[in-house]
Amino acid sequence: RSRPDVIKRIERYTTQASSAPSAASRKQEGSALRRMVSPVVSLGDSLLGTSGFFERTRFRADQAAIAIKPGELFAAMVVMAGFGLAVGLLAGNLIMIIGLPLVLGFLPNFWLRMKARRRRNAFEGQLADVLGAIASSLKAGHSFNQALNAMIRDTPNPTSEEFSRVMTEARLGMPVEDALQHMAERMGSADFDFAVTTVNIQRTVGGSLADILDMVGDTVRNRQQFRKKVKALTSMGQMSAYVLLAMPIFMGLVITLMSPDYMKPMFTTPIGHMLLGIGAVSMVLGYFACMKVVNVKV
Repeated sequence: RSRPDVIKRIERYTTQASSAPSAASRKQEGSALRRMVSPVVSLGDSLLGTSGFFERTRFRADQAAIAIKPGELFAAMVVMAGFGLAVGLLAGNLIMIIGLPLVLGFLPNFWLRMKARRRRNAFEGQLADVLGAIASSLKAGHSFNQALNAMIRDTPNPTSEEFSRVMTEARLGMPVEDALQHMAERMGSADFDFAVTTVNIQRTVGGSLADILDMVGDTVRNRQQFRKKVKALTSMGQMSAYVLLAMPIFMGLVITLMSPDYMKPMFTTPIGHMLLGIGAVSMVLGYFACMKVVNVKV
């Protein structure tokens, strides 16, 4: 028999071993970065620890399933605002000095809100099917806890993650009704809150939970279809608001590129700065006014 190639057989293990120092170095770099921003995090915790901003940040981080503390988000906002201020000072433009720190400083908070909204929308999109699946499992003879465990195995994220958290809290001694209520508060879904209220009432007074969940699932599905219809009908108004907001910016950039001397007083004189500020405020107010008209709560 030929001698086996030992080098090839152990190459994958040696490759992983050689990559271990790089992972360790990345961990050290991450810890060094945390040490650098820890004073800013501590300052944010001490100044804004009891404010509504920190409570909203905790809620959104929990809703988005992101392990970020309010102080860390505050530190990221301060760092981004400082970077925008440095870029504005290097450019020597008053508009950039004022605008860039505000825009870049808001980006981390906007990112967290977007992640939380996207996860909540994904959960609500799965809710009607999940309620129907729980009802089918109950009709098959399973208990309510067994039906929830089946949802953990069979449903995609974020529903499986949330039900897994519910069952973990139940195993630690919390009643299932309270764990489901915490889940409804965490996700911020009015449809799921309605479903949880129905389940809690049924588990108190009795009745056929499977039939009730079927009716609730149909109600949730009809509400979602109605929301989509309203969104389709108001999409033209939303697009009009986007166009009205973007058109002055686009036209200003085009005129600046075509005739820089014509637009130069707008960026270099105090009157030009004042006009730009008034125009920006007016555009923002007009955008919110348009969105207030077309946003219909259902």
